[in-house]
Amino acid sequence: MTATAWDTENRLRDQMVGIGNGRYRFRTTPGNSPNVVFIAGGGTDATYWSALQNELTARTGAATVSYDRAGHGESDPAEGEYRLENEANSLRIGLEAINRERDVILVSHSFGAFVAFTYIALFPDDVAYSVFLDPNTVRYVDGIGGAQAQIKSADLDALPNDNFGHAMREILRAYPQLVEDVRSLPKSTPPCQVVSGERRWLPSAHQHEQWLAGHRALAQRCKTPWVLSEHSDHHLAHQAPDLVLDTIVSAVKIATSG
Repeated sequence: MTATAWDTENRLRDQMVGIGNGRYRFRTTPGNSPNVVFIAGGGTDATYWSALQNELTARTGAATVSYDRAGHGESDPAEGEYRLENEANSLRIGLEAINRERDVILVSHSFGAFVAFTYIALFPDDVAYSVFLDPNTVRYVDGIGGAQAQIKSADLDALPNDNFGHAMREILRAYPQLVEDVRSLPKSTPPCQVVSGERRWLPSAHQHEQWLAGHRALAQRCKTPWVLSEHSDHHLAHQAPDLVLDTIVSAVKIATSG
């Protein structure tokens, strides 16, 4: 694949959308259907996707959307315990508010895959395709000994005493239940693609093996070739942006050809 110079025009528009008792930031680029919706991983927000959003719209004309989950970036904190169903429903409300809820291509990273799985289960008719970038999976969690083993090194007291720190503490406290919630979801998926970083970023070789085993299993469900980026670890959108962009451009072509 030959890298192409990326477009530098800034098409991003920020909108604050009222959802429940709070306001959430949605970052969009104008364009046509399908609507490419980006879901960030744990601890990151809409800004993670900015370069990809601009370039994707420049190359395909597709509209793009990213957002800050509650307590992240510019979004207000949520009330009560964190639940994936609540997050997926909040995303849906936001997409409806900006008229981008139909013909959706979901692009999720890491923990964001749990949100994507939930969104697909709740709104299957509106998701045309899904791209999973180095996703967290239940297969991985089981392979390393369960949810508590995955989060045992998390120091909740070290998180900042602000909206972001509060949001992260709520996600970590709820994490064992979140894993079970994803496990209980229907196993059917829309057409999808898994892209993984081949380089190890987790502490142990065993964790790395189980991480990739989860991706292999998900790719089998997607019934598409599993894509490995040999020079990347976890943050594919930044380490292998051309590969990620080409994968999404292919998804747009598939979604519009049907």
